[in-house]
Amino acid sequence: RRLAVDGAAGEIAALVRRFYALALDDDLLGPMFRAAIGDFEAHYAIVEDFWSHSLLGTDRYQRGTPYSHHTHLKVEPEHFDRWMMAFTAAVHETLPPAGAELALKRAN
Repeated sequence: RRLAVDGAAGEIAALVRRFYALALDDDLLGPMFRAAIGDFEAHYAIVEDFWSHSLLGTDRYQRGTPYSHHTHLKVEPEHFDRWMMAFTAAVHETLPPAGAELALKRAN
């Protein structure tokens, strides 16, 4: 299942920026993200491409699995729990219900 493309690119951009705003404000995720991401604007574009591919079926993301790009991070279960909390909040704040449901299914 995919979302309709009309307006969704802007919603995905809003989702990504809201997620990072929440994550960077988190005492556990913020320091890890700041240490790992040198250029946030460039990173936002990559993440937007990923979610455009995942939610809309576009071919914007051409970097393989995102997991291979994160293997150097020391991610513990509590990091993932916080990530999901921030992502869930951002999804519900920025996406319509059908988009939110799909994004959360893809994230789990």
